[in-house]
Amino acid sequence: MLVAEDDDLVRKLVVRVLARAGYGVVGVATASEASRLAAEAPGAIDLLLTDVVLPDQRGTELFESVRRSQPDVRVVFMSGYPAEVAERVPGGPLPGPFLPKPFDPAELVRAIDGVLAREGAG
Repeated sequence: MLVAEDDDLVRKLVVRVLARAGYGVVGVATASEASRLAAEAPGAIDLLLTDVVLPDQRGTELFESVRRSQPDVRVVFMSGYPAEVAERVPGGPLPGPFLPKPFDPAELVRAIDGVLAREGAG
């Protein structure tokens, strides 16, 4: 799993929570780092958890970039903006589930578990 979040504290918390839930997870601060890691990954990345707005790219654009090298990747978007605002980010509606910040660890794990289970991944 790949987490793209520019806020260091949020990224570290998310990575720690998901690792404790049993997921293999890597966290990065920028879209460019995420795209590079996805392209260089030796195996499949099951899920991209990305902020809707990153300093160097929108989350929807990052998802499209990652999908070029990881065609089966699933996505969950997160943002401190309300869903109504996040959905209006240029580029159309979010092509995946939305998790509003702040969220508690249990909500995060449920959201990720739900997407991976719904898509048939383990």
